[in-house]
Amino acid sequence: MNRKQFLHASLATLVAWRVAPVARAADPAPTAAPAYLARAQEVTAAIHAKFRMPKQSLNRNKPGSESPEMAWGSSVLFSMLVGASRHQPQTYQRDLLKFHDGINRYWDTGVKIPG
Repeated sequence: MNRKQFLHASLATLVAWRVAPVARAADPAPTAAPAYLARAQEVTAAIHAKFRMPKQSLNRNKPGSESPEMAWGSSVLFSMLVGASRHQPQTYQRDLLKFHDGINRYWDTGVKIPG
């Protein structure tokens, strides 16, 4: 998956997590429609497998690289994790919080900017 494909997959997953129909009636934890949910989970897992940099709490700019993604790409991934954690907080909220801490370094003047 190249950078362009990565960004397209990230945006598609963001859309799947954000606009998937949500059942809110009796279920306190919203769930996305199965077709959207399965696709969003598949792409999210692939992004995590190929791009995650766990020690830095960031994502790399391309598979196999040790350079973190810049702020724009990270913002797409952050939005994806926000949507995912709304639907499945038990699965994605921890990732969201760790990633938030990782990208927060982009705005912290006291540390070296990643990338």
